[in-house]
Amino acid sequence: MDFSEHGDLTPIRTQRIPQNIETPVSFVPVPNAYVRYAYSRSSDSMASQIEGQDYLCFQHNDQKLDFVVCDGVGSSFCGNLAARILGDNLLEWLWLQDVPRMGSGSALAEATTAYLNKLQKQAQYEVLEYDIPDHISGLIRQALESQRAYGSEAIFAACRIDYPCAAIPEGLIAILWMGDTRIRVFGDDGSEIDLGGEWINGNRWSTVHGARGQMYAWMSPLAGISRVMAF
Repeated sequence: MDFSEHGDLTPIRTQRIPQNIETPVSFVPVPNAYVRYAYSRSSDSMASQIEGQDYLCFQHNDQKLDFVVCDGVGSSFCGNLAARILGDNLLEWLWLQDVPRMGSGSALAEATTAYLNKLQKQAQYEVLEYDIPDHISGLIRQALESQRAYGSEAIFAACRIDYPCAAIPEGLIAILWMGDTRIRVFGDDGSEIDLGGEWINGNRWSTVHGARGQMYAWMSPLAGISRVMAF
């Protein structure tokens, strides 16, 4: 990525990838780079004609880019629901934060944990009011209803990129995660950068308990970064 300062502010463009259909490999241009993404449900989800457990959303303008990748926990109530609630809300929250002023990954992790614990109250109501699709019936419907009180859960990985400007000459990249959804960052020489932390499935977000386990975050100047991958 070869970033330079951008003076013109363009409208925010947001994309939320649907969970009920397959999305082929697609490209979206961003300043001096591009976003490449695709979406495919599991074979079981396609056969049952239900939404996939994964969720992807991102937004960008000439000043910054952020994205969130979520994976619903299958043993919870409709993990696809938690993935979508978490993804949409975290995307907007992360966009609005003054991340450069936070100054460190630990400060970002603390602020995000506090936000996800507040989000839990709103999300719990959405789970209680959620209508299970009519085509899901029989034992599967009964099993889902028995899980409703347990709540819906998801793991996630998110990234915010601030392009270079007068206030941030080298730009900034910030990454945060809970669970084993991975983000990999590569330098200009092609080598992978160690983000630290752990990628453990037991760290997750719950519509009943909020953030469960450890939140990890990493921050670095954008200069020298060539590629970011999430999967």
